[in-house]
Amino acid sequence: MYRPQNISKTRCKATLLPVLISFASAGLSLPNILSLSRILCIPFIAYCIIHFHEYNNYRYIGLFIMVYAGLSDSLDGYFARKRDETSILGVYLDSIADKLLLITISILLSCDNLWPEVRFPNWYPILVLINEFIVTAGALTITYLTGKILRPSIFSKVSTGIQICAIIIVLAGSILPMFLTVAMLRTSALFISVSMFYYIYIGLSQERNVVPKMR
Repeated sequence: MYRPQNISKTRCKATLLPVLISFASAGLSLPNILSLSRILCIPFIAYCIIHFHEYNNYRYIGLFIMVYAGLSDSLDGYFARKRDETSILGVYLDSIADKLLLITISILLSCDNLWPEVRFPNWYPILVLINEFIVTAGALTITYLTGKILRPSIFSKVSTGIQICAIIIVLAGSILPMFLTVAMLRTSALFISVSMFYYIYIGLSQERNVVPKMR
């Protein structure tokens, strides 16, 4: 009788050593430092949002930090390719930084008692959470079935960029026109949905290709 779990365990064991070696050899390269700095930005942005009602200029401080976080998301990938410093550690750090940033700030900016101005509707952070769960589950499933690290799709990259822009626009508040905020929110929701269904499709396709039907 075919037992897919045995093949999967063997595949995971075979790929574990290269992953550990890559983690150990990657070190703190410039792209990884940028990803780590993006993680460190999160508590500062959160502080500015939580204490916005005490000091209005916290909006601009948080906005400035968020713009840096958005730029670092582009620069870490650019420097990784330019300096040939792409690593498994860098892929994981970049992904973790993006997930923590988007989930945390989206939740905070949807709370009416924290952010009294134009904010995300309650369904938006829920959509972000569901998307991140499905994307992570899909990536882990593909790694489990094929032994390969799944690189972010173009849909995921665009979705992340638009989500960062949406957060920046909400932080800017009344500085920007309302129609721009609404348009960005709808565009963000659209690309989140496209990215989510793309990973579902890829995950199901890989599973059908790797695991044969039981007879």
